[in-house]
Amino acid sequence: MDQWDMDKNKLISINRQWLEQKYRELKEREKKIKQLAEECRLIRLEMDPLEQWLVQMEGQEIVDELKSSGAEPVPEPADEAQAGGAAADESEPGIELKGDSLRNEVMALLRRAYPGMLYYREILQCLEDMGYRVGGKDPGLNLIAHISTDKRIIRGNKRGMYGLSENFARELNLIKE
Repeated sequence: MDQWDMDKNKLISINRQWLEQKYRELKEREKKIKQLAEECRLIRLEMDPLEQWLVQMEGQEIVDELKSSGAEPVPEPADEAQAGGAAADESEPGIELKGDSLRNEVMALLRRAYPGMLYYREILQCLEDMGYRVGGKDPGLNLIAHISTDKRIIRGNKRGMYGLSENFARELNLIKE
């Protein structure tokens, strides 16, 4: 083996080790992001009842004022496929929500709107405002497909309207008995 082959093999080995280290670091940080996102989700759930109460007592303006004085919402990380290294589509801003993450964010929105209902396009707009996006050829239909199977969500009398089921609202103590 000549000098060039030994240098090339050494360079390959060094670069492989560096890349392996970077993959370990990336995986570690993605795990931390998921933990923080879950903590943020739980904080939002804690805040919702008090926020609703404040809206009833003082109106939406006070909540909007509090929101504007605080930090922006932290979006949840994308699913495992994207976290595993697939590049996000640069033309579509925001973190793509799928599955349970999507349903949970919709639940939080419907909880705030309870006892009212939201039109699916309003839900999409709220998600976008929060820094999320729903993927697919038709994000609206994709959203409906995800939430229509969730027992916590019901369809309204008007087409495209969605709200919390009475049973789930009762579980959340949103219904005064």
